[in-house]
Amino acid sequence: ERVAGGTTAVDDDDDDEFAYAFEGGERDETNVPVEKFVAKEMPRELVTNVRSMPMETFAEEDEEDLEETIEEEEDDEDEVEVVMEDEDAEVESDGNERAADARVSHAASSATSAPSHAVDEWDQVNALREEEEHVRAKEKAGEDRFEEDHFMGGEKTSFASVSYVDAVRGIVDKIDVAALKPTLHVEDAPSRGCLACLFAPPRLEGDDLRRDRDEMFATARTKLDDENEVHLAVLHTLYTRLTGTDRAMPRYGKHWEELGFQGSDPATDLRGCGMLGLTQLLCLVTRSFTNAAAIHELSRDSTQEFPMAPLSINLTHTALKAVRRGLLNKEARRLGSVWAAADAFYCGAFYEFYLRWRDGGKTIMDSGHVKRELEDFLLTAKGTAHALALADSAKLGRAGESKPRKKAKAELEFVDF
Repeated sequence: ERVAGGTTAVDDDDDDEFAYAFEGGERDETNVPVEKFVAKEMPRELVTNVRSMPMETFAEEDEEDLEETIEEEEDDEDEVEVVMEDEDAEVESDGNERAADARVSHAASSATSAPSHAVDEWDQVNALREEEEHVRAKEKAGEDRFEEDHFMGGEKTSFASVSYVDAVRGIVDKIDVAALKPTLHVEDAPSRGCLACLFAPPRLEGDDLRRDRDEMFATARTKLDDENEVHLAVLHTLYTRLTGTDRAMPRYGKHWEELGFQGSDPATDLRGCGMLGLTQLLCLVTRSFTNAAAIHELSRDSTQEFPMAPLSINLTHTALKAVRRGLLNKEARRLGSVWAAADAFYCGAFYEFYLRWRDGGKTIMDSGHVKRELEDFLLTAKGTAHALALADSAKLGRAGESKPRKKAKAELEFVDF
């Protein structure tokens, strides 16, 4: 309170309600103003009597809202399809180079001429993205069905083992050798000079031998085809024979590493020699399963392991080099087949690698050095003769005979050290 002119005035900012708290007194409840809340009645026009409404009314309203939403979505989809069709027509007429410009110009024209509910540019992008995802999903579903139909070993399809002869014929019959022939490198250019002519290997003569050689090199240019049942049967035969399983396995998977392949898809390891790499590995299994099983067992050894399938492919490359250099021409004339001579050389080379690896106590750290030394030896006249002899006589294994037969005195060769 403040006194001015003999009168008592109360400041609007003063609040005597809490003065007791500063003076140390107690709260005086008598002077506290109390306002009473009085509820006002809601206007009747704003009140809905829910009890008097039928129950199906709410369901009908929800259904109507849902139908309207579906109709709007269908209209939007129709507009997206129309926009996409117009874009495809513009892209086809103007070419791939003007595709982006066509989309931009069409989007601009649609924005000015289309009604207010037309699809904007982002909706078009989202629609295209959804379509791409749908296509990818269909492709993935097709791949899964292919896996189930071909390699699950169930009730649908289970490949039977294929023989080496049937595999070669089935593969070659599907190859257009004449179309590939201009691109095949089947023979190295002869060296010049008198000495080179004197010591050059005999030339390959005869149309049948040349045709056989062309077919072999064309097979080396043929990739693994998932649509070719012979290709898949070769894979199935190799896996079942070497691992001892009795059912077909999926086309892709970690199980191929049991044969030494470096991933889940054997096709990625066949670069450079194509289906010839698989057929020669099948030849190794067919020619002597005992020897092939010994090689596979050593490749899985905890100490001396090595990747069997990639090594096989490297030896196929070496066999192709031997054919190009004419080192197998003499054996090809004797057998009547360049392919048969290359297979014999390949098997003998694999046996020689096995003996060097096993008897030398080699490990994966020695693989590069061993392969280089082996190839240098095999691509000589002496190494080629050794591999061909070993192919017919080797009996691999811990207790087996592993050396080629001794030559008669008339066949002895002398080396000028």
